[in-house]
Amino acid sequence: MDDNLQKLHPPIDNRIVQQLLAVIPEGWWSIVLDVTRDAEAAEGSELSLSISSDEGYRDIVMPPREMYETVIQHADLFASHRQPWSTLRYRVFFDETIDNWRFTIDYDYA
Repeated sequence: MDDNLQKLHPPIDNRIVQQLLAVIPEGWWSIVLDVTRDAEAAEGSELSLSISSDEGYRDIVMPPREMYETVIQHADLFASHRQPWSTLRYRVFFDETIDNWRFTIDYDYA
């Protein structure tokens, strides 16, 4: 990953995490956002977003419009640096050892 990309994507990641925390149902200790991008589509288009629980909860949580916009910015940024991803997963979870929220991001590249 080039240095410029490493500087540009953390603010976008933080916005996505904040958007997830804004929609997390009461009682959940973690929330997962899965994003799939159609590699054949134009930059930023054909993104599928799904929010779920890795704790087994079955509540339906719809991604807000702002989240789509932020994820499109993320996809476009990575594509402009020739590192387009095909899937992206954010996992936000409460870490009792530090008494705060943490997150991980996993990428799969086309």
